[in-house]
Formats: sequence, structure tokens, C-alpha cells
Amino acid sequence: DLWLSENRLRRLPPQVGKLRSLRELRLSANQLEALPPELGGLAPSISHISVDANPLRTPPPEIVNKGTKEILKYLADLQLGSAKNFQTRLMLLGPNGTGKTSLCRTLIHGRGAFDPKVEATAGIEVTEWLPPHRNAAEQPLCFSCWDFEGQGVYWNSNPFFFTKRAMYIICYRTWTTVRLDMWLHSLSKQAPNAPIFIVGTHADETDECGSQDPISKREESSTRASEEPFGGEAEDLVAAAGGDGRTADARDGIVDDDGDWNDGSRARRKKKKKKKKKKKKKADADDWD
Repeated sequence: DLWLSENRLRRLPPQVGKLRSLRELRLSANQLEALPPELGGLAPSISHISVDANPLRTPPPEIVNKGTKEILKYLADLQLGSAKNFQTRLMLLGPNGTGKTSLCRTLIHGRGAFDPKVEATAGIEVTEWLPPHRNAAEQPLCFSCWDFEGQGVYWNSNPFFFTKRAMYIICYRTWTTVRLDMWLHSLSKQAPNAPIFIVGTHADETDECGSQDPISKREESSTRASEEPFGGEAEDLVAAAGGDGRTADARDGIVDDDGDWNDGSRARRKKKKKKKKKKKKKADADDWD
């Protein structure tokens, strides 16, 4: 057995692949980003490899989670050769009616594809986008665009599809005060260090609303959120998105001080209960008179 856990290793020498009698290899809690392909030659003899608590990119997490056999098989395949993958995911997130589908259609087909009457996405709609490529000699990058349904009932299932090997666009209406903390918090946990772009939509409706305060605050928070990494606690994410954890209007939804998402119904129930209590107190006073 070879125990190398908690040694701050950044690289594992390929010579380890020559230890043909090795039965167990422990590499937990190091700083390894890749395992040498030579380890694939240990498949007949080695029974267990532990690589948890490492920022591994090779093999990817999907392979690591399947266990030792799949790790060794992946590394053995790497010895036969590899090819670069020029495809990645582009995930479009945000509340319902913020223009995610229109943005996706415009990216793929151009501005002429904009349709104000386009139907809202049901579930998840996946389409491919091949951006114009200037250099014909290079392999073009292909995006698999995932347009997520924006209804609140689907929000809890969105993180199941998040991966750090993707790019994310979070859409919001520029004139509303709806919070983005929920998506930023989920991405910081499920896809740390992934590129995030915050896009304001419906800017042409700004003047009709007549309120500039939420817009200016949102522009400031969007700039700050796009420039800062989201790896801290929920309080840091709330601050990065702007504000102290509450919106100006409970109807748009708020994030409470304890970090819980509230769609405003809690505030309305509390107000209604208080009003009912006040009315009852007044009725009791009248009966006393």
C-alpha cells in the first residue's frame, strides 16, 4: 500500500505506474489536478484509489464518482490518445418572463429571430449554437444552450444540472427588484469558479416604470457580481448582488436575513394577521362599551 494523503502534492510522478504489486493508493486531501495516465497500467493489481478532497480535472468528477475501476479505465484510455473537446454548455437562468428564450434564439439565429409572442419554455429546452468563427483553420467552439424554465416550482431542480464545466447567464428585468441571490448561491456551491454573466433585459420598458432607483442599484450590483468570485458565504453573495438581503417590495420576493428565500407570502400573511388582530381588538372594545 502507498499512503500519500495530506501531503500538499500538486503532481504525482508517472513512475508510480511501474509499481505493479501496488494494491491500494491513497491520495486524499492533496492539491492534485490530474492523475498520470500511467496509473491505468495498474488495473490488474490495484483494488482501491482514494482521490477525494483534490481539485481534480483529469479524471473529471463524473469518472471519479464511479470508483476505482472507472478511474483506471479512463487513465488507460488516455494512454491510447486523446482529442480536444470544443463543445461546452451555456446555461440560461433567471425568473420567468425575463427573456431567456428570446436571448437564446437571438444568439443562435440573429436579431431577426426575435418574437415578442414566443411561448415560455416548459422544463428545459436544449439547442446548439455555433458562433461565427473568424479563423477557418481553427476548430470552432460549439455551445449547447440550456434554456431553463423560470417558474418558481422548478427552481429547486435546477442545481441538479449545474456543472463547473459550463458558462452561465442569469437574466433579470432591469426595472424590477427581484433578487438573484438564489442562483448565485447555488452556482457558488454546485459550480465554483464557473463563468457567470448577469444580463439585464427589457431595458426599453425602463421609462414606462418611472422609477430609476431599483435600476441604478441593480446595474451597480450586476457589475459588482460579474467581477467578483462567488465562493463565500450566503451573506457575501447577498452583498455582492446589492443590498442587505431584502428587496424594496415583498411582492417581488425577498431573501430573509437568515438567507431563506421568501416569495412575499410570509410578509402578506403577517400583515393580514396583524390587521385581523387589530380589528378583533377594536370589536372587543366596542362590546365592552
